[in-house]
Amino acid sequence: MNILKKILISFLLIFNVLFSCSIKKINAESEFCTNAKSAILISTTNNTVLYEKNKDERLPIASMTKVMTLALIYDAIKDNRISMDDMLTTSAHAKSMGGSQVYLEEGEKSKLKDLIKCICIASANDAAVTVAEYVYGSESMFVNEMNKKASSLGMKNTFYSDVTGLTDENHYSSAHDMAIISSYLVETHPEVLEYTSMKESYFREDTDKPFWLVNTNKLIGSDSIDGLKTGWTNKAGYCISATKKENGMRLITVVMGYENPIKRNSEAKELLNYGSKNYMVKSFISPTDIIIRKESILYRNGYVEYAASKEMDVVMKKSEEGNYQIRNNYDIKNPDGGYIELYYNEEMIEKSEIFKNHSKKRNIFELLINIINKVIL
Repeated sequence: MNILKKILISFLLIFNVLFSCSIKKINAESEFCTNAKSAILISTTNNTVLYEKNKDERLPIASMTKVMTLALIYDAIKDNRISMDDMLTTSAHAKSMGGSQVYLEEGEKSKLKDLIKCICIASANDAAVTVAEYVYGSESMFVNEMNKKASSLGMKNTFYSDVTGLTDENHYSSAHDMAIISSYLVETHPEVLEYTSMKESYFREDTDKPFWLVNTNKLIGSDSIDGLKTGWTNKAGYCISATKKENGMRLITVVMGYENPIKRNSEAKELLNYGSKNYMVKSFISPTDIIIRKESILYRNGYVEYAASKEMDVVMKKSEEGNYQIRNNYDIKNPDGGYIELYYNEEMIEKSEIFKNHSKKRNIFELLINIINKVIL
């Protein structure tokens, strides 16, 4: 009886230790962003979600709106519809903007690149409206394009009413949607990071009235953080979309609804550091990789090569790297190709078609010469 009692007590002690460790591990991850209404952490590789808290809740986003504003501006530059050296004229409507501004005067002319700098560093509302009017003719027309872009990117919980985020009613997004547009901006237009990573600069630098620009994002320069956009209104609270690139992996975190910027900054930074410490991106296959090389007299090089149709980049926990395997599923009876497959814990999670690379076939004359040479030799 005493032996059974001792065994039972030992079992209960072991169970209690294991259960406590499990709870501690769960709590460790749930402790992130305790002061946020909503939060998310993603890798821009496949926009993989690494952490989430109320990620789809619709909330006011304040000046984080300007991530989309910047995305459309850079889209227009990429399409050669506007250029960085274009001179823009400030309208009365743009001058009337409140909140963060660089105090543009009606009729004042400024280069596009200087106004973009004002948007990225100082979150200047007057600069944002000036550029929006230049790109699409009016702020309202620009806003229409913002909503179209959101729809095309699959941002299901977003609606824009202006280009600045000053509107509180019927102007909202979610942490997940903000991560999507942030990822689009930095991956499609990485040149924006030249401005978002500046701690300070000047506007009207070569005039007798230089305006000192100080970045609203106080995380810049800390732990490789190089963007992206802060936000604050009474209704939205303090928000931020923050990003960093470390060891080849670009991370974005969006945290929303804080009562003060200190908590917002510390919890956003903590979440980014969690991602870079625990996760990695591994490239298993690239379209430039040669999967198979087969000898064949039908081709000028004496062989034919097969490559994958797409890349396989996976975001994974560093501790689980050994759980992934690549398997070649090439069928010798099917000379046109086959598949290369990626497995996680013996379960196939992705596959890519294998196709013939650009190997040139010999013509009849070349083939005959090759055969004759082989016979003679």
